[in-house]
Amino acid sequence: MRKPRKSRQELLAERNRIDELLKVAEKSEELEFGKMARKAGIFDLDLSDVALQSALQDMAARFQANGSDSSQTKAPEKPSSQTTASSSHDGTQANV
Repeated sequence: MRKPRKSRQELLAERNRIDELLKVAEKSEELEFGKMARKAGIFDLDLSDVALQSALQDMAARFQANGSDSSQTKAPEKPSSQTTASSSHDGTQANV
């Protein structure tokens, strides 16, 4: 026996319910990401929004290239204590 089809009104109500669930999930993800960013010290950096967005896009590309399993991603090597390059907020690098 075939299930009765949902009416347009029922489908729209279901879509609205799902849209609300999606908004709640996105807000939760944003809050969790913000907490992680604060713990990592991102809010203490003197970066423009453009520079921060670019750095986050680079990070996302790096993880996408390595797959979603973070255990496959190696931690960056620490620079030697003799000469380290630091990046200023304008994107240029200076030896310290």
